[in-house]
Amino acid sequence: MRTPAWAVLIAGLLLVSIPGCERREGDRKTGQRDQKKDQKTGLTAISTESFLMQIAECNLAETAAAKEAQERASNSEVRKFAQQMLGDHAKVESELSDLARRKGITLPDRENELHHRELTRLKEAGGVDVDRRYVAMVLGDHEKGVAMLQDNSTGAKDPEVRDFAQNAWPRCQGHLRTARELSGKLGGPPTAD
Repeated sequence: MRTPAWAVLIAGLLLVSIPGCERREGDRKTGQRDQKKDQKTGLTAISTESFLMQIAECNLAETAAAKEAQERASNSEVRKFAQQMLGDHAKVESELSDLARRKGITLPDRENELHHRELTRLKEAGGVDVDRRYVAMVLGDHEKGVAMLQDNSTGAKDPEVRDFAQNAWPRCQGHLRTARELSGKLGGPPTAD
C-alpha cells in the first residue's frame, strides 16, 4: 500500500515547522536555541530563561492562531477546539508570567518571526484551508512542546520549572491528541502557497 502524497507532505511540514517553537538567546529570526545534552540523563538541557522564552513565544502564537481559527474556521469541531485552546493557553500564560516574574525574566510580548509567518499564512487562508493550516500549526508546535515539557519535567534543575513543566505537559499532550484526531478528519494538508 502506497503512502498518500498528502501524508508525506504533512510529515514534511511538521519537520519544517518544528523549529518554530525554538529560539536562541537573542535570535528571533532563525528560531534556533542553545541546547546541551546532559550526559547522565540523556535529556536536552536548556536554561530556565531559554525554556520560559520558548514556551512564551509558542503560547503567544497558539493564542493568536486560536483566535483566528475560532473566528474563521469552517469546521465546528475546529472552532470548538480553538475555544478550548484559548482557555487553556490563557491559564498557561498566567502560570508562565507568574513563574517568569519570580525568576526575574521578562517574557516576549510577541511571537517569533517563524510563528509570525505561519500566522500570516493562516490569516490569508480561506475556507477549509483555515482549518487545515490551524491544525497543522497546532500539530507542529505541540509535537515540539510535548518533547520540551517532558524533558524539563524531569531534567530542569530549577524545581519551579520542573513543576510548571509537569503541570503543563498533560495539557499539551491532550492538545496534540485532539489536533491529530482533527487532522485525520479534515483530510489532506493545506493548499501550498
